[in-house]
Amino acid sequence: MAHDVMAASHGSRDAESAVARHSKEQFDASITWEDLAWLREVTSPPLVLKGVLTGEDAELAVKHGVSG
Repeated sequence: MAHDVMAASHGSRDAESAVARHSKEQFDASITWEDLAWLREVTSPPLVLKGVLTGEDAELAVKHGVSG
């Protein structure tokens, strides 16, 4: 049963990969670099960003207060 549920929720549709669809459903695309700067202002622990894939994004992350 659990396999059927997972397969139904992660299958591809309309020539879109299951990974792309899952990402769209699970992650908020409205979050911006400015949101990270805001988070840095309202919290004191080190802010670590996962999934930085380019040098440009790494520079932007540092610019907006990310620790690692």
